[in-house]
Parts: sequence; C-alpha cells; structure tokens
Amino acid sequence: MNDSSKKSMSKKGYKRPLYIQVARYIAIGTELGMSISIMTLFGYISFKRLLGENFAAIGVVVGVVLGFFSGIYSLYKLVKDR
Repeated sequence: MNDSSKKSMSKKGYKRPLYIQVARYIAIGTELGMSISIMTLFGYISFKRLLGENFAAIGVVVGVVLGFFSGIYSLYKLVKDR
C-alpha cells in the first residue's frame, strides 16, 4: 500500500471491530464509576476522622462531586488523545 491509500483507509475506510468499540465504552464507564467510588470513600473517611461522625455525609457529597469532575476530566483526556 502506498501512503495515500493508508491515509484514506485510516480516516474513512477503516471501521473498528465491534468488540473494540464495546471494550472502549466499558473502560470509559468503569473509569468514571471507579473515580466516583474512590473519591466518595475518601471523602467519607476523611470528613469522619477530621470533623466527626456528624459531618461524614458532607464528606460523601464532596467526594461524589470531586469524583465526578475528576472522572470527566480523565475521560476528556482519553477522548482528546484519540
């Protein structure tokens, strides 16, 4: 193959197999879910230890919000690279 056919095949003519597309979506969902889960647990534990049991619910909310935004940021970097 010459260079021009490789370029056209990589842009328009080539379609990824279905299992690769499915694996990518599974990885995206898993990464977002794990980010939220880990930050929620971190927020709960840190607020409970630092401020007491009464503020643990606030730690959960802060953890969910931080986890969501950090997950979205990491997904943005993943999509931007491809």
